[in-house]
Amino acid sequence: MSDQAPIGEIQSFIRHLVSAIASASLYSPEHRQVRRLGDQAFVAIRNALQLHRDIVILFIEDELVCNNVPLDGGLSADKFIGLFRSKGIGHLTFLRDMEPGELRELIVALSRHGADTPEVRSSEHIRLGRLGLGDALEDESEVEEILSLEEIPYHEREAFREICESIRNGRKFSLRKINALVHSLVHAFSRMPMPALACSVLNLLDRYTFIHSTNVCILNLAQVMAMGVEGPLLHDIGVAGMFHDIGKLFIPGEILSKPHGLSREEMDLVREHPVRGAHYRLARPSSGRF
Repeated sequence: MSDQAPIGEIQSFIRHLVSAIASASLYSPEHRQVRRLGDQAFVAIRNALQLHRDIVILFIEDELVCNNVPLDGGLSADKFIGLFRSKGIGHLTFLRDMEPGELRELIVALSRHGADTPEVRSSEHIRLGRLGLGDALEDESEVEEILSLEEIPYHEREAFREICESIRNGRKFSLRKINALVHSLVHAFSRMPMPALACSVLNLLDRYTFIHSTNVCILNLAQVMAMGVEGPLLHDIGVAGMFHDIGKLFIPGEILSKPHGLSREEMDLVREHPVRGAHYRLARPSSGRF
């Protein structure tokens, strides 16, 4: 029997597990959406385990390797790596006799946030390997970078310039600068009495920056913080705000900059930009979180 895992089942497992954890963070672990996604994740990993006594998933830099086979990157894979690394976990092993309850416990543990959150632990058939001290310190130093409001516009321009060039040239891009922008904005909000004071941040930045994506990010963060969202999910929502218009890179420039009214066909093309951007992020890997 080959050591190579059925890639389609593993990718399905990762996609459903990430969605279940996000839903548990946003709603509650008992929400029916969480149970449905968790059940689908269990079916996928169980199907893979019918052919193998165990499934081993390693995080090597920003790549996933399953039973010695590299997995294609994409949004789910990036989030999968980020979720486990944020808990100090560097590799996972799933054993054949794993029970649904073990996977549900893992989903609940990964959905918890805050300083007092208990450590995510192994179960009888799900073994979690910890990151080495050097890896943990390296990841932590990246996340803790905080920019002042005066520094944000420069980093903003540089981040989008690098990402646009990478996308146009079909290269993998880094989210390090975008992560720093979002982390800095969350930090700024945390020092204000209420997240609704987003307008204060907008006014402070107004003399420096006019990039629409950052304004959307700020307003999104204010809204979800007022709803009580925090932790990795809050960060991901901020990054999503930054990227909400990325699909416009796939619309011809002459249409976007057209000085007069667009034809019906051109307008239909412009309206496709959210879908084009989503398809790009699902299909292409990036380096970093989100």
